[in-house]
Amino acid sequence: MTAVPTLDLPIAESRNYYTAGLGLALSGTYLLHPPVHLRLGVAYGYSPLVTTGGMSRASATLGVGVEGSLGGRFVLSGYGAAGYGVGLASYLGSVRSGGSLAWVLGTGVGFRASPSFTLGLAAGLTGISGLYTGVSLGLVGAYRFPGRERSSGPPLQEPPGLTPGQTTAGAARAPGEAPAAGEAPIGTADAQILIGEPRLGPVYPVLYRRYRETPFGSLPIRNVGESRAENIQVTVFVPACMEAPSDCGEPFALDPGEQREVALTAALDGRLLGFAESVALGAEVAVQYPTGGQGEGEGRDEREPFVLDVQDRNAILWDDVRKAAAFITAGDPLVHGLSRNVRRIALEAGFATLSENLLAAMGTYYALQQVGVRPSGPCSWSGAVTSGEPGSVAEVVGVQFPRETIENRGGDCMELAVLYCALLESVGIPSALIMAPGQVYPAVSLELSGSEDRTRVRRIDELILAGDTVWLPVELGSLEGGFLEAWARGAARWREFSGGGRAHMQETREAWELYPAVELPLEATAPVRIDAGRLAAMLRAEQVRLFDQDFWGR
Repeated sequence: MTAVPTLDLPIAESRNYYTAGLGLALSGTYLLHPPVHLRLGVAYGYSPLVTTGGMSRASATLGVGVEGSLGGRFVLSGYGAAGYGVGLASYLGSVRSGGSLAWVLGTGVGFRASPSFTLGLAAGLTGISGLYTGVSLGLVGAYRFPGRERSSGPPLQEPPGLTPGQTTAGAARAPGEAPAAGEAPIGTADAQILIGEPRLGPVYPVLYRRYRETPFGSLPIRNVGESRAENIQVTVFVPACMEAPSDCGEPFALDPGEQREVALTAALDGRLLGFAESVALGAEVAVQYPTGGQGEGEGRDEREPFVLDVQDRNAILWDDVRKAAAFITAGDPLVHGLSRNVRRIALEAGFATLSENLLAAMGTYYALQQVGVRPSGPCSWSGAVTSGEPGSVAEVVGVQFPRETIENRGGDCMELAVLYCALLESVGIPSALIMAPGQVYPAVSLELSGSEDRTRVRRIDELILAGDTVWLPVELGSLEGGFLEAWARGAARWREFSGGGRAHMQETREAWELYPAVELPLEATAPVRIDAGRLAAMLRAEQVRLFDQDFWGR
């Protein structure tokens, strides 16, 4: 979208009737095929008459234009369009109007202040047949709305025989051969680089830290010059969520005819988590390298805009179950305030013989009941994918953060398990997620050794021993009934599915090493109130039930 305030100067016969006037031209363009675009424009102008009065002009035109880059930051354009225009003249107390063919021919030069915004100058010939002909001079302000031209093609995939970081001369164009469609040449005749079309995948805000090392796309780079190109550096900049451009790997060199698929990475920041809905962000890729040979001499800096397809902050691709750890936001103030309060009440109401972690797990269960958190909707976990499972089909799902599950007073089984783990981890208690067919539920580490478990907890058959760690499973189900029943259900499901390898337990802290928890933007949220007396009474009654079952079998 372009806006151009203009100074309108009449020419030819129009000089006999009008003096200099002012106008405003608005236009929108749609890229047909680089560098040709379709142009739709509307314009308004007012020119005083040489006597008294003046004429207002309005027109709408449709045409085509071309646009090209000059030095990366500068843009040259030209266009032509035709349509219909009307004029309304007032003079000597009367008003006359008329309409006819309108036309415009123009050119402009602009400077890209950012991937989305351009400032510049424009000049053109405009006219309404039989009414007005003139020259327009104007200041250009152009905004490129985030679109999906570059991400609407085929999904991200590598060309045959070429993976990110690899180079190949066999697939490259011979020196001096004309560039292929969609490739932009940069450099000189000695070292000439061609930039291909970026191959981009979606970006998931919850994984923004991973994109420093894990590519979200790739960019084909090819040397079609006659000499070796040294110290080529590719950078990416996304102004909406980066403070400065970041390098895509180390500098590299390309021999004549050699090609490299550069993995696109970026040091994105937490502002991505502010997008509650999917959005397309303007971005820019730059290719820099010296042109004097042997890595010395005058440098080249070519920049090309592209569009980054950002998913909403709750979206995740379930190709690795460890990604769930990114949602376990133990540092969230709302989560930490609730968990700290629950742990204090649980320890005050607990029997000395019980594990402190068991007491905290029990208190967390009843606190969620008291807050009113309940299961809602089908589980976002289908059970089809486990970490490293070959041949599995991943799907994109939405997962609430713990804060959202508390505020909404509900979530599916994955979201309830994530909340439960976040509450435990917030007070330093290790947690894990158990993935079974069609269901996810949490487990809490009792931090007991194998020799201690029989003296501190008698339900050995309802615990999970993983190495030297003893885990207590809690199947949240409907979050109704007692904690002991939830414990028994979790243990039964583990026994049913773990033997055949259909259940998988993932420790939160281990998964955090690969997918660290993110921090949601701070929001004004009222703390969650807990009835301490009621929670303490429920905990004492449940402990009595536990001892009755363990010692008396009832």
